[in-house]
Amino acid sequence: MWRGPRFCMLTLAAAAAIPWFSLAAQVTPPTPTQQPAQRPVLTNDDVIRMVQAGLGDGVVIARIRASANRFDTSIDALIRLREARVSDAVMQAMTEAGAAQEAATPAAAPNPNDPASPHDPGIYLLVRDSAGAARLVPVEPTVFSAVKASRGFMSAMTSGLVSTQAKVVALGGRARTRTTTARPQFFFYFEASPTGGGAALWEAYFSGASSASQFTLVKLDAKRDRRELVVSQGSSSGPRGEDAVDFDLERVRAGAYRVTPRLDLQPGEYCFFYTAAAAMGQAGGSLFDFGVDRVR
Repeated sequence: MWRGPRFCMLTLAAAAAIPWFSLAAQVTPPTPTQQPAQRPVLTNDDVIRMVQAGLGDGVVIARIRASANRFDTSIDALIRLREARVSDAVMQAMTEAGAAQEAATPAAAPNPNDPASPHDPGIYLLVRDSAGAARLVPVEPTVFSAVKASRGFMSAMTSGLVSTQAKVVALGGRARTRTTTARPQFFFYFEASPTGGGAALWEAYFSGASSASQFTLVKLDAKRDRRELVVSQGSSSGPRGEDAVDFDLERVRAGAYRVTPRLDLQPGEYCFFYTAAAAMGQAGGSLFDFGVDRVR
């Protein structure tokens, strides 16, 4: 049987279908990538160009309000704008737009490792890594136990020939904060907290403290499970002279101080003790403790 016509019909149908799909693939446009519209950024020179081109104040001010800007509105810049025949109304619009944009720009977050940046109230130890990069480490307060009187029995038996001595005791033989620097730097911050926290904690530990000069740097008597500090002996209150370490005090700004020991610290346990704690007869409190390991 002859099947020529049927074969031709199928062949023509298949041939007709091929160009249809090919043509569809050729004429389908690619999906354009949508770019976010950006506001033009105006400068003083752009404003001068518009004014010198004869555009009216209303047009120039409308463009200022619709655009981002990098305007210089210093006194010298305003004088140059006036010399370029920019009107008072346009200069006022430039000044207001610049101030509004500056107010809307988020302030840079304070650098927690920059001593010049605001910090929560407290004491911070400056440490450096192997590359020399500085980092501020908070010296956390350690609670000491109630003032413990010693030699009181001997004082009574000897009619005061052996003076009464009182100590504070911090549990643990080592402080958590450590340094290997012989003469470490500390920063005291009494300023208002930039994050809104920390002030209540500082007030709870050291009510009334407002300067690093109200603290004494002392070497603690380290035992296996505790560290001790003599805070009064006889009629004298405060840490003993042989335990105290002299330090230099520098006021960085209002409410901020830099503290540096005058001499190299030997390995051992140390703390900053709020002097008023002993003077006010407090039975307990906190001290800012740290340890010095192998000095380099």
